[in-house]
Amino acid sequence: DALKSVGYFDENNIVEDIATSVNMAINGWTGVYYNKKLVFGRAPVTMQGYINQQWRWMYGSLSLMPKIVKKILLSKKFSPKQKLDWFATSTWYIFGWFYLIFLISPILEIVGIRVLTINNLLYLLAWLPYTILLMTTFTLSQVSKKAPLRFVFYNMAANLLIFPLSISTSISVLLKKSKSFTTARTGGNIPLYRFWPQFTILILLPLAAIYLILQHNTFSYITAFWAFFQFTLLMPVFWLNKTPRASSMDDPAFKNSM
Repeated sequence: DALKSVGYFDENNIVEDIATSVNMAINGWTGVYYNKKLVFGRAPVTMQGYINQQWRWMYGSLSLMPKIVKKILLSKKFSPKQKLDWFATSTWYIFGWFYLIFLISPILEIVGIRVLTINNLLYLLAWLPYTILLMTTFTLSQVSKKAPLRFVFYNMAANLLIFPLSISTSISVLLKKSKSFTTARTGGNIPLYRFWPQFTILILLPLAAIYLILQHNTFSYITAFWAFFQFTLLMPVFWLNKTPRASSMDDPAFKNSM
């Protein structure tokens, strides 16, 4: 009945599941989280496949922002908690802009522009506890699913590595420039020159960290630590961008016997 009331799946958007959920919410239906595994699938196994998948999710989700703002955030039918949840959902994929600022924060510190925090006390009371809580929660949630720690690290690295994709996709949405549909099951490794933003930051971060350490003050040490941490998260670009081993899971579900 819920699907029927909104004309079934919204095929005007490339993330039809989220678009349909938005339509059902606007139509008065309430979503319920059902904590049981019903369907199993495989995540992208190549960097190109991962980028194809993430571009589709980014472009489709960000395209829904005007509808979410108009029909949900500005509507009186939704509670503040619901509006906050939908706001977080619709704006998540602009994370690349924030990652960029965070990544270049050690470089900006050299020229006197503080990004991480205003002073050491505020950093210790607010920024550091928030960061520790966020990373601990993410790590524990993955470990609870029996994920090896190296996979948790790869997950964090892959998310950081695609910050340029988030930036370019958000600009494409504003300019209403789409591209042909591609699935997460296509593509292989990507030419390294296409990672020039990541490589540029990889070179600048350790240089900035060394300079900051030589300043011999607490905040410079803190910023240098984050520079090395971000450098570590960018390094997996060399081994995440590789051709995976063949798996029977990649075989077609149906084979033509003719």
